[in-house]
Amino acid sequence: MRAIRVCAPATALVFAAGLTAACGGSEPAPAPVEKIQPTTVGEMSPEEAGGMSAADSSMKEPEAPKSPHGGTLVKLGTVAQLEFVHDPSSGLLTAYVLDAAGAAVTRIPAKAIAVEVTPGGGTATAVSLASTANGLTGDTVGNSSQFGGTAAALKGVTAFTGVIKEVVIGGETFKDIKFGYPFNG
Repeated sequence: MRAIRVCAPATALVFAAGLTAACGGSEPAPAPVEKIQPTTVGEMSPEEAGGMSAADSSMKEPEAPKSPHGGTLVKLGTVAQLEFVHDPSSGLLTAYVLDAAGAAVTRIPAKAIAVEVTPGGGTATAVSLASTANGLTGDTVGNSSQFGGTAAALKGVTAFTGVIKEVVIGGETFKDIKFGYPFNG
């Protein structure tokens, strides 16, 4: 019986110590942490140094601007842009006059826009893009944002170079502005 009496106080002591720790008593001291020494990073890639890879980066190369009609944008100073849309089945070339951001159409007081197109391996051909009336947008001939014309040289062609011979937008005259279709950066 004596062994039981000795064990009972020891059990009570262990039980009391457990309750003290569980009820907010003193906690044991944390184990010592190994001190990390700074090191010099040599010729490491960002991935090796713990950074992001280029593929994970949210900073991407800017893409070509999106055009409202799916065509090629040609910047005209800080005033406007022309968007060229080409239908190879008919040889129709359409130019839309857009604001400087290339988002909204802008009417200009012109009867036509003169361009010159050169299909790959072909010869330069003059194309007059006539002002187009559109009842839905309010465009009228001579005050329009849409100009169009056909050229036999563009029929069946999917890529060409061009030159805007002359156009006046926002009081500024733009002459001999070169472009590639489709956009070739």
